[in-house]
Amino acid sequence: AACELGLIGKEIFPNENPPMPIRHITVEEVGEQKVKLSGFSEKFAPEVGDILVFTHEDRRKCGFLLERSCDINFENIRLLHVPGLGVIANLCHNLTFRRLDVSLDSENGERAVSINADALHGFHCTGKITVEDCCFEGLLDDAFNFHGNYITCLEKLDAHKILLHNDGAGLRDMEFFLPGDRVSVLAGHTSEVRNAYTVKTSELLGNNDLILEVEEDILEVLPGDLIENLRMPEILIRGCSVRKARGGIRLSSGKKTLMEQCRLEHSYILFTGDTNYWFE
Repeated sequence: AACELGLIGKEIFPNENPPMPIRHITVEEVGEQKVKLSGFSEKFAPEVGDILVFTHEDRRKCGFLLERSCDINFENIRLLHVPGLGVIANLCHNLTFRRLDVSLDSENGERAVSINADALHGFHCTGKITVEDCCFEGLLDDAFNFHGNYITCLEKLDAHKILLHNDGAGLRDMEFFLPGDRVSVLAGHTSEVRNAYTVKTSELLGNNDLILEVEEDILEVLPGDLIENLRMPEILIRGCSVRKARGGIRLSSGKKTLMEQCRLEHSYILFTGDTNYWFE
């Protein structure tokens, strides 16, 4: 299946630096039950019998939004259609998803999409994330993606402070570092660990910049190095199925991770560390 990001109307423009090319799509009626679609890439070449799905994605409109929540259980919940992500969890601790059914509506055979983005997506969570006996079907992105972020070093300001820049797409004004967090400094091109420090303060500036202050003396940090927060969750995924989804399951926590007794159809498991676009 091919996927295109499109805008309807020549006066609408995407945000800068989109994750993939966004094209202006035009529709022209050329006869009875016939329309002409223009603006797609060459790889988008539907054939007779294919099903075309036109859906509107708005990542501001999720199914559930969790902010600084603790010990939350989702059980026996079904999501039929969400414009953006199914569940967003930001700075949460201990989340459990059991028998979460993200599936296509069996009463409407023409529906091919359940959620327009990720089913479960979390930022800088801690504790344990448990996903058991869940079904993820008809997604236009990942079933599961809980991650932190790599923050780029600009310069060392003094013995305890570093000026940083958030290069990651999509996140703005996130509390990437909290007092007491342990962080690693990674060499920019190799991700080799240089040193580890304890966060004292973190100050957000304009233009996605921030100043990180640590307790210890900073031994070595170079422009282009990366800061990784070691505040991460344990992950357990058991007895789940992923099918008819464009994305897969992304595992990026440095804590204990176990995935077992799962079934993936036309999907994947990705152990990810991205320093090119999302910086997850």
